[in-house]
Amino acid sequence: MLKKSMQMSSGVISMMNTLLEWGLKLARRKKTWKDKIFYLGCKKPISIKKDINTNLEFLNNSTYKFVVTFIGTFASYHNPSILVDCANKLADSNICIILAGNGELFNKIKNKASSTHNVVLPGWLNQEEINILLKHSHVGICPANHIADFFPNKAFSYLSAGLPVISAFQGDLKEIIEKYEIGFYYPPNDLDTLVNCIKRLYDENSLYRRMSENASRLFEEMFDADKIYNEYAEHIERIVHDFNLNNKTHGVTPDKIRE
Repeated sequence: MLKKSMQMSSGVISMMNTLLEWGLKLARRKKTWKDKIFYLGCKKPISIKKDINTNLEFLNNSTYKFVVTFIGTFASYHNPSILVDCANKLADSNICIILAGNGELFNKIKNKASSTHNVVLPGWLNQEEINILLKHSHVGICPANHIADFFPNKAFSYLSAGLPVISAFQGDLKEIIEKYEIGFYYPPNDLDTLVNCIKRLYDENSLYRRMSENASRLFEEMFDADKIYNEYAEHIERIVHDFNLNNKTHGVTPDKIRE
């Protein structure tokens, strides 16, 4: 059914290149201008009325100067447990790791981090709290336990705040990170490489500034949701216009299409 649907479609729309290639291969069709990628993206962070609320009071009290952040669901697919191990290896530095979110693994990770002084678990945050946290963060992390072509939503949020991204995902995100120099890729579960990536951004100020600037610029160009969905709507309108024009040229009427 899926194969037939894609073969009969005027165009195939995907939220990442690897998925589009998979769909076209499944349908055994060549790519045309109607087959296109539209990344999910996210909205620009809204202006924050109050800088810190009680749920994020630790940001005011923290002595740490460099904040590494994970935001998401604590589940097997995005298990942030490796970041507790990172924190232990970085315990003598001014680096703090914040694991924001909740999920089935929350209690397990909370217990693991109980004796680690530079890990903070604020729990689930609303959008305003996320914006505040991102404003005070320096790096965003996208962990993975196994090789996967995936573009998690959290990456868009990190980039919207100008944060370099360190990710374990293959596919589009890895290619974009390396092409536009907005962070680092590390192999899944490779603790030493992940720690070294964090340390490089912490130690090399000029590298950090360049990657942060690249992240902000790339978000404006490629991942701003308002821009993406305007272009998405325009693309659909072009396809409809082309469809109507071709049918009119070949004498196809709406009644014949319904038949």
